[in-house]
Amino acid sequence: EIPKRDWSSDVCSSDLDTATKTMTVKFNTGQEYEYKDVPHEMYVQFRLAESQGKYFSTQINKKFDFKKL
Repeated sequence: EIPKRDWSSDVCSSDLDTATKTMTVKFNTGQEYEYKDVPHEMYVQFRLAESQGKYFSTQINKKFDFKKL
């Protein structure tokens, strides 16, 4: 099981639908986005990262198709 921790100055919460590989991210600003085709392994690394905000910015953001919710 992936630890339920969102320790970031940017990320408020996140979730991954493993069936569709859709990652939902809610930011501390209140904005929420969906990212398509995020591999489960990458989501696990994101959740375990010392800095989730930095990992998100460098490994996920703008590298996957996304839409604002």
